[in-house]
Amino acid sequence: ERDAGPIVIDAIRTDRFPAMPGSAELLSGGAFYPAPLLTRYELDPRSGKVQETCASRIPCELPTSSRAEATRDHGLVFAIAGDPLDENTTHVAPFFSKVARFDRHAGTERVKDLGSVLPGEPLFVPVESAPGGGYVLTLGFEGPREKSALFVLRADDLGTVAVCELPHGVPPGFHGTW
Repeated sequence: ERDAGPIVIDAIRTDRFPAMPGSAELLSGGAFYPAPLLTRYELDPRSGKVQETCASRIPCELPTSSRAEATRDHGLVFAIAGDPLDENTTHVAPFFSKVARFDRHAGTERVKDLGSVLPGEPLFVPVESAPGGGYVLTLGFEGPREKSALFVLRADDLGTVAVCELPHGVPPGFHGTW
């Protein structure tokens, strides 16, 4: 909540809830999934009005921010992401291979491509002495090799700090808290 002002919520919005396709369509890599876009909602309790603003044309899922800022005006949002959309694209393939950083105060975006890795929900770990104030952790699954790794990225530019390979694959999960 802003001081004596609206309640601000960053969330993912699609134009409709996606129907679950059959396995052939799901694995086809086709763009059938309604594009999930980071959207800011400002709720004004005094007027009862809601303002909705699309924050980015980068499709993304599982957005997170610093847990310490969960109920405050937060600047950074991290999410798994796909390729930026042009103005006419409304659907995407359902699996993302990138991690995105949205700086809501500066209005900037940065994307880290992990290639054939499917990243899980990114977690921001605040560390005052670190570049950008912390690190981003994501557990990624690389299907062709049936291997997983923990990716440690700098929060400021998503540069790779470390990749900790696991001795086995961990199937993609829904959330990254572990």
